Amino acid sequence: MSTAKDFDPNMPSQIDLTNPPANNDGCMKPEDLQNYLNIDQFNDMMDKVSQQATSFLANFQAEQKEIKPPVDDRYRIAALKKLRELTDQHKNLMNRLRREERYFNASIEGSENTKSLFRMIEKQNIELKAIIKKLVNDIELSDRKTYYENEQNNWAEWWAHHFMTKYWLLIFLMIVGIIITKQFTNMKKWVMIIALAIYPLIAFFILKIIFKFWNWLKTQSTWVYLSSNT
Repeated sequence: MSTAKDFDPNMPSQIDLTNPPANNDGCMKPEDLQNYLNIDQFNDMMDKVSQQATSFLANFQAEQKEIKPPVDDRYRIAALKKLRELTDQHKNLMNRLRREERYFNASIEGSENTKSLFRMIEKQNIELKAIIKKLVNDIELSDRKTYYENEQNNWAEWWAHHFMTKYWLLIFLMIVGIIITKQFTNMKKWVMIIALAIYPLIAFFILKIIFKFWNWLKTQSTWVYLSSNT
């Protein structure tokens, strides 16, 4: 059987391949190749080689993914820095919004308290206005009453003075009449003159006692018609 080592390029008979050799007994046929090769073992070996190659490629790709180039690191660092800046800005903004919310809520509460206070003061002003109006009316009535009372008192004083003058003039004329008529010994007329002279004093004393008793009776009594006049 001829093998590859038996090939001699210097032999013209082996170089000329246009014509098949005259004797094929020494050549290996395809069916003889299966006797020298184990196809199943070869297939198993190829499967193992393929699996190892696939595993190596996958590991290599994973390792390449884990290896980050410097540019990616710079971008990642810049992105993280920007993220921190945005996070800080967001926190500051949220804190400021919370403060504004507290101020706003406090302002609303203060406004509500002011409105409540205004309504309370307005109600008190209405009540005070009614009280003042009543007091003004009472004062006006009291002034008019005082005016008319003073006017009546002036008239009463004038008439009292007038009658008192006439009264004492009457007593004086009676005394003059007794002297002119020389009735010095007429005791009846002298007693009448003395009685007329002391009558006003006694009358005023009695009226004063009656007036005090009446005031005491009104303070001690529960009668409505008496208390209403106080």
